[in-house]
Amino acid sequence: MNAGARSLGLTLRIHPPMRRRLRCAAGSEDACRPLWPDRCHNTAQPVPSGVRSLRSSAKTKIRTVMLRSATLLDLETVASWIISKRDCELWAGWHVSFPIDNQSLPCAISFSENNAFALDEGDQLVAFGQLVGKASRRGHLAGLIVNPSVRGRGYGETLTRALLERARRESFERVSLNVNVSNHAAITLYLK
Repeated sequence: MNAGARSLGLTLRIHPPMRRRLRCAAGSEDACRPLWPDRCHNTAQPVPSGVRSLRSSAKTKIRTVMLRSATLLDLETVASWIISKRDCELWAGWHVSFPIDNQSLPCAISFSENNAFALDEGDQLVAFGQLVGKASRRGHLAGLIVNPSVRGRGYGETLTRALLERARRESFERVSLNVNVSNHAAITLYLK
């Protein structure tokens, strides 16, 4: 991060009452989905765990997105979205230098398939983020990014909500994140 840039730290508390809003299918804790519809639009089938239906802005098309563990190939795709030093700074702060070296990137961001998640729409990777466990039952959101070709369509909020729900399931009491003070779109999203 350059000397003039500052980072804003936000802490999101996960309050126990939120756990009561989970909707569980067949009594399985793994099938819990908060804040998401119980059923897919126009079907009688339950929404599978990790899937969310989103209406498009025209309200004529339903998109289905899936949260899954990210792979190293996903991380290479994410690196291709970052086309400038500024993009890199906004995404990873001082942890990663530009141009990005795909060989050192996993180590630089503490990548693990246990803490990195990909959000897909169909076969397209639309967003990426990490939920890293820290001391004192705190989770930390890191490296959240949306594919530049689909920004402004709600994928950032979908990813953030899915990672917060995962933090609840993993019994984190608090979730923290850092964001560059000039990243107004991210700050607006995180304060929702």
